[in-house]
Amino acid sequence: MHTAVIIALVVFAVYVCDRLLDGRAAIGSQVEDRLRERHYFHWQHKRVLAPLAVAAAAVAAILVFACIPVVARERGSALAAVSLAYMARVHQSQFSFRRSSRPLFPLIFTKEMLVGVFFAVGCALPAMSSALAASVATRFALLGTLALFAALAWLNCIAIEQWESESPRHNGPALRTSAYCLATIGLAAAIVLCPMLPRVSLLLIAAAVSAMLIALLDRTRSFLSPVTLRALADFVLLTPALLIPVTWMVR
Repeated sequence: MHTAVIIALVVFAVYVCDRLLDGRAAIGSQVEDRLRERHYFHWQHKRVLAPLAVAAAAVAAILVFACIPVVARERGSALAAVSLAYMARVHQSQFSFRRSSRPLFPLIFTKEMLVGVFFAVGCALPAMSSALAASVATRFALLGTLALFAALAWLNCIAIEQWESESPRHNGPALRTSAYCLATIGLAAAIVLCPMLPRVSLLLIAAAVSAMLIALLDRTRSFLSPVTLRALADFVLLTPALLIPVTWMVR
């Protein structure tokens, strides 16, 4: 329970900080066309949201030192490293005293990729202790599942960016092809692992369903507003929550 509360507080703090830094950078450089409704909302209410984010981070830190064992804290440092890499990569100009034409990290570390890794690691963090105690085969299967969910979160970010930008570069077939590929990989891995690791197979099926739903949203994007598309794109990532009742029956 403590872990879930800590993750929720940290995610809230990082999200608010991310939106405020985006707003500050865009407004300061007079390129507000990059902002969306969520950025304007956070910037207009920054006097309330910024203190709330600081308070959430402080409460999370207190809970970490008061309720989380030392071993779990060491494993949680991986998630902290990912979040710091994300903030440094995306907002590097905010943390430097002089502008540089060279990026701090290679271009492969895009915002969408870092968000995907951060999201997947954050979701898997509460189960890390059980995973480390499992067999080698199980650990490899869980690592592959984690990678698939990271790719799924990356696809979610790419889809939202394309839908909101209404860019002429939007390439629906390429997005849908990526979604279909992820769904195929997830289903194939689920079939292979089902006899040995039925619970992992269920997670892979959930990821495959999410990927197919993203493809469906992209196909029907002309009938939905960007805000609705964004909300639904995040909602379809909740498919693993549907497995909670099933896990009691599957060992």
